[in-house]
Amino acid sequence: MFFAGELGFHANATVMPDFDGNSWRNVTVPFNLSTDSFLTGYADVLQTQQLFRIQLLGRGTATLQLQQTLGQPLSTYTFSSISYTFGPGVNLLEKPGFEEYIPPALGVPGWVSDPMRQTPAKSESNQPHTGANNGACFTPDALDCGIYQEVTAPSTGTYLLTFYATADRDGGLVGAHVNGVQAVSSPVAPRGFRNYGGAYTMTFPATAGDTIRVWMFSPAIPGYVVVDDVSLIGPQ
Repeated sequence: MFFAGELGFHANATVMPDFDGNSWRNVTVPFNLSTDSFLTGYADVLQTQQLFRIQLLGRGTATLQLQQTLGQPLSTYTFSSISYTFGPGVNLLEKPGFEEYIPPALGVPGWVSDPMRQTPAKSESNQPHTGANNGACFTPDALDCGIYQEVTAPSTGTYLLTFYATADRDGGLVGAHVNGVQAVSSPVAPRGFRNYGGAYTMTFPATAGDTIRVWMFSPAIPGYVVVDDVSLIGPQ
């Protein structure tokens, strides 16, 4: 079996390390594949007997192996190899912990405040589960609120959705839609300030190419619902 293809890898620049002369050896950064990436399999090395051609979608990680050359006054680094890992187990969501936002900002790629709701959602640093930031819907008035993120299902099968969430009153929900139809949801228990407790975990089916919307809803009752460390894992 012989392979050929065009893979468009795009690293997430927000987490690229600064090579400042410290002892970096293996650095891992997330990437996503372009929608026009493909891989073709051939029966012969001359690539005249094509066996298959598949389009590749998804995200993963790239590990950069670095070669250090010691010197004075500075050491230098060169890339010796790059390896890629993508597929099952990779979180399909962008900015799942809201760390890349400067509060109160949201925006693609990543989370969006639901324009159908009465008051906007935001990022904040008030109630993180881990890290410095979380997503939040808060209002002192009787106004509903929502936040969501949409991704394209990279493969067919069962998806695993995990939220950490808390609230100060009943009525909050977390869940997912597939192609505009609700697939799963769970009420958010009013555990109180920064009391996330255990994760809300749900599974649902989706077909490659489906639009999956991962969301949180806060009801039109004064108070808050907050979320953090959200993950969407594709079929295993």
